Amino acid sequence: MPKMVLRVEGKGKNIRTNITNLCEVAKALNVNTDYPLKFIGLEIGSRIIHEENGGDLITSIKGVFQSDELQKQLDKFISMYVICPNCKYPEMQLRIKGEKKAAAVEGKCNSCGNKAKLDNGH
Repeated sequence: MPKMVLRVEGKGKNIRTNITNLCEVAKALNVNTDYPLKFIGLEIGSRIIHEENGGDLITSIKGVFQSDELQKQLDKFISMYVICPNCKYPEMQLRIKGEKKAAAVEGKCNSCGNKAKLDNGH
């Protein structure tokens, strides 16, 4: 998995930290780009910005953050949603089942075939 590359932009109330390679990180984890971004935003208590600019996807978090802070949250996401609880390999294929309010996060391991309900309390 590539290391997250961050770039701080803006001034005052409009300052934000862009994660310039989140698409590559999500692809390496085999998850949708939205999932780690939303998780990190919730964990650090900051608003996320997910927009397109001239065909490029911009993923940002409101505020200034250091790479070790965000990497710690990404590692937590990986341990909760990417690593299989049965075989401990990072092979879980995530899917969201149900409606928005009653949605459940489930996964199937590509390595051992284990089907599991993952942490839905987050």
